[in-house]
Amino acid sequence: MSCKGLKTTEADGEVCLRGPAAVMMDSSSINLNSVQSCSASPVILDLPLNQLNSSLRHVEYCCHNGTILPAITDPSQSNTITQAPKHHVSFSGFYTDSIVPCTTCAYGCPKNPQPICSATSTALLHLYSALTLAPVNRLNQIVAWAGVQHEALPDPLPCQDYCAVSINWHIISDCTDGWSAHMTIFDWSNQTFPDWFPAIELEKAFPGFKQAYSFNATAIPDMNDTILVEVLPGLNYLISAQNFSAGELQSVLDWF
Repeated sequence: MSCKGLKTTEADGEVCLRGPAAVMMDSSSINLNSVQSCSASPVILDLPLNQLNSSLRHVEYCCHNGTILPAITDPSQSNTITQAPKHHVSFSGFYTDSIVPCTTCAYGCPKNPQPICSATSTALLHLYSALTLAPVNRLNQIVAWAGVQHEALPDPLPCQDYCAVSINWHIISDCTDGWSAHMTIFDWSNQTFPDWFPAIELEKAFPGFKQAYSFNATAIPDMNDTILVEVLPGLNYLISAQNFSAGELQSVLDWF
């Protein structure tokens, strides 16, 4: 795949040289100089803002750094030629010490991960405090928590999720007169994301939504299950990770 306005996480050149295409033609004639990926299902990322005026990369609607705004918010920034970066959600609650983490290799796995890990094993439960540790530093705590829970450990252990951006959804209260959730957005990447806009889809729990505090959360018109979470003035940047600490934004959301 050769293209403008996007990048892929891995070139996978071996697929071109040794895959089905190479069977039908002389692999020595394949020019990989301009190829970004040979995978049949590549992970595609939008380009960062600093590539906006690049003659090699710039095309119309590119370089939003993966941020695509809803048309009802800003029509001029609602189009892109690529998909936004993936992000994944972990779940936790006041009623348990464990969290359900993002899935193994949720953002894709490297071809030869080090240390060796399994891309197919189910992610292990771990303590809520592990969320604040850099993914590469969580292993000891995850293994220790599995021992406390008397859980058998697979060999090799599951790979991490490799998520650049992740969200934790934590239920902090559940009473007869309402419930609350704590939403935290983590940026483990080396990129800062401006004007972020997550959407929360709650098919059964949508009715009764009251408010968010540090975020601006609004029910999307003509939809009965989705809440659009927007930035508040001064909070429009999700800062990149620094010194193994994630950029982080959070808010509490209430329901009647």
